[in-house]
Amino acid sequence: MENNINSSQNTAEKVNNSLSSSHTKKTKVKISKAEAIANFFKEKSSSIIFFLYNRFEIVKKEIDIIKDKSKNLLETNYKLGLKHLENGNIGDATFRFKFIKKFWPHHYDSHYQLAYCYFLQNRFARSKKILEDLINIDTNSKDKALQLIKRIEDKQVIRNN
Repeated sequence: MENNINSSQNTAEKVNNSLSSSHTKKTKVKISKAEAIANFFKEKSSSIIFFLYNRFEIVKKEIDIIKDKSKNLLETNYKLGLKHLENGNIGDATFRFKFIKKFWPHHYDSHYQLAYCYFLQNRFARSKKILEDLINIDTNSKDKALQLIKRIEDKQVIRNN
């Protein structure tokens, strides 16, 4: 910092010398150490503000990109879950629907699909619990959920006989 202050003073003296040589009247303006320090910090603070502003803009753009990707993440995982279910990969489908249920709890179709995966795995208590919770939070899913609950109960009766 000492070198930068001395550099500012030297620059000020050079400017003063060139100004005084161009004027007929010789006037030497000396810059004090306090003014040199003030000029130094003024220059540095403006470059720091510029740097921080640029970093802020970069972070803002990255957040927007992440938001866009997370929208696709929901859709992609749901479609993958359905594809795994269609292909009989119940464990992979279960993983996808659990993932969606955790991070997008208002995506109620995933709740139903997860309950259906548990039904296919004969995990009836877990399936029924998810369906009962779904009925309480989403009235639009009620009929579909009640149909699967009926299938669970029918299957449990058959297994118990």
